[in-house]
Amino acid sequence: MVRVPYDFTAPAQLREDLDRPFLETLPPAKPLVFVLGLHRSGTTYLTQLLADRFAVASPQVYHVTHYRRLLAARHEGLERRYQDALAAALTAEGIANRGIDAFPVGPTNLEEYAFILRKFGGDWGFTARSAPVFEELTRKLSALEPEAAALLLKNPHDLIRIEALAARYPQARFVLIRRDPVRVLNSQFRNSFLYRARPEPYLQVLLAGIPLWKAAFGLMRVADKVLPDALYQRFLVEGLMRSLADQLQRHYAQLARVPSERYVEVHYEALIADPAAALARLGRFLDLPERPHAGTLAPSPRLEPLLDAVARSQGDFRRRLQSLPTDAYERGDFSGSPPR
Repeated sequence: MVRVPYDFTAPAQLREDLDRPFLETLPPAKPLVFVLGLHRSGTTYLTQLLADRFAVASPQVYHVTHYRRLLAARHEGLERRYQDALAAALTAEGIANRGIDAFPVGPTNLEEYAFILRKFGGDWGFTARSAPVFEELTRKLSALEPEAAALLLKNPHDLIRIEALAARYPQARFVLIRRDPVRVLNSQFRNSFLYRARPEPYLQVLLAGIPLWKAAFGLMRVADKVLPDALYQRFLVEGLMRSLADQLQRHYAQLARVPSERYVEVHYEALIADPAAALARLGRFLDLPERPHAGTLAPSPRLEPLLDAVARSQGDFRRRLQSLPTDAYERGDFSGSPPR
């Protein structure tokens, strides 16, 4: 049965569940590998490196925009047609990358599972409410990618839910990426200025079907017009520092209750300096088959200067983080990789 091309801007199509007849025959989920870290800590870069090297399957842009017709599309032979229509729609909107960085955007590029959980499970991360959608997603991906040895799943929102994920999935493994929190603050602050100036086209695609979050960006732009710039920046930096400190405190409190053999940590700074060495270490931990003809990795330095408002606040921010259970945060030293 041939259907019209998918329109990812149409709420009725977003919600229509064409996959329901196929759900009962889905296989069990493959082993799970989670990539967790703060937003703007390097989770996308790390996930892409792992997906390029190892035989894993990950959620893609196409899976986000077409979530409730993925199985039907495969059954009806419409997968390529939907992907081509999505690619054409992105091109028509002038969307070639994420806008906030140079990562390319296309139907098969990797994406967070957070958008699927929020649209169909009501929460950005793994909770009792969103768990059924998460488990359905893992089984869908396992059916769509039968050759994959594991599922590679990225969601910064679940950094503060590692204990619940570890308890629910006792065989899952976790790759945690740490980046100097001041640099994370700087990147989030910079992105907030991009969002307040204009709608970000790619993010609008991912947020289709989540109208309240579109409204939130609208309020950000209104505040930008009403508040003096210095006051806006002060409020923004303070809010981001509070949010980051809270996430890190909650994460490390939970991590203390997760067996150490279940997770490995990598420093962003070490990863971009020598990605091949970091991947070799992660490969020993994950013990997954490598893809044939995996490419050679080159260093990828990315160290943008601190924005003025962040530079003025960094001393206060580091003092707030001194209670975290790691010497690296206390020293402000993120040059090396933790031994494992």
